[in-house]
Amino acid sequence: MQKFLNEAEKPWILVTVRRTGGTNLATFMNRLSSFRTIQHEPFNSGRKYGEITDQFISSRDIHSLNSAIVEVLDQKINIKHCFDTVPAEVTQALLSAAIKRNYRIVILTRKDEVARLLSLGAAKATGVWTKKAASEKYPSIVLGSGQVRSIDISYLLRTANVTTRNIGLILTLLRNHNSPYLWVLFEDLYTKNTEKEKTAMMIADFVGIDRQKVQYQLEWFMELQSQNTKEVLPHFSNVREVREKLSRLFPLYH
Repeated sequence: MQKFLNEAEKPWILVTVRRTGGTNLATFMNRLSSFRTIQHEPFNSGRKYGEITDQFISSRDIHSLNSAIVEVLDQKINIKHCFDTVPAEVTQALLSAAIKRNYRIVILTRKDEVARLLSLGAAKATGVWTKKAASEKYPSIVLGSGQVRSIDISYLLRTANVTTRNIGLILTLLRNHNSPYLWVLFEDLYTKNTEKEKTAMMIADFVGIDRQKVQYQLEWFMELQSQNTKEVLPHFSNVREVREKLSRLFPLYH
């Protein structure tokens, strides 16, 4: 049976960075949407449309990049996109095409950027990127029987600079196109239960989803748990040094 498509409902692009709860939010939004959602972060190398990114990196051909992304978005599909894993040009081409096709653009970031980067550093050092992997690997680390590498501070500093630059480019593009967008914070979705329902309803309103549909999925979303990266952070030998350097970079945002 074909899904009923609300006339006001639009396909969406969730624009985010790693370690911000984007996978859970995209899954929640997909459960509500009448549009099809494809593999998360599809433009990453090795993913469904990763060849588009790979070809651009090789050729630097903006025209071909734009044409390829237009072809993807003409399918009217929901996309979760991490802008810290692909060239800035890919994100800009994606958003430009989305704006012209009246997609709804939701931006998800984390107010505490230091915490996000520490989580990213821990994931990169341990290879733990999912809740399942965390439940399997973290207990041994906490107990002292599992080995961990030190956090790569140089990688995190490079990532922080790229992320800051790219968010500026994204906001400039949206402003120049006079495009509506919704910016939500990790903290409102995952650390404040009083704000979670309010934020979920705000997202639903923005993409054109009936609030009644949200109520059916809200219990699942409210019960989502984090990977508890905080538990393993003290077990990295250089975590204090990393935290101090990141805190100097983001003195007002944690």
